Amino acid sequence: MYLELTLLLQIKTLMKLRKSEAIEKIAEATSEHAKAIAEENAANKERAKADKLDKYLKLLTIDTSTFNDDQKARHERVLNRLTKQLFPEDDPEDDP
Repeated sequence: MYLELTLLLQIKTLMKLRKSEAIEKIAEATSEHAKAIAEENAANKERAKADKLDKYLKLLTIDTSTFNDDQKARHERVLNRLTKQLFPEDDPEDDP
C-alpha cells in the first residue's frame, strides 16, 4: 500500500512538472509569435512609407503645365499632404 501511494505521488508530481513545462513552452511560443507579428508590422509600415515616397516622387515629376486651375490645386494638395506625412519634422506649421 505504501509503495502504491509513493508511486501515485511520484506520478502526480511528474504530471505537475510536465504541465508546468508545457505552460512555459506555450508562453515562450506566444512571446515569439508576438515578436514576429511586431516585426512584420514594422516591415509593413516601412514598405507603406516607401510606396508613399515613390508616389510622392512620381507626383513631383508630373508636368502640370497642361493642368487647369482645379487640377493644379488638387495636385498641390496631394503633394502637400504627402509632404506632411513623409516629412513631419519639416512641417512649418509645427514650428513655434
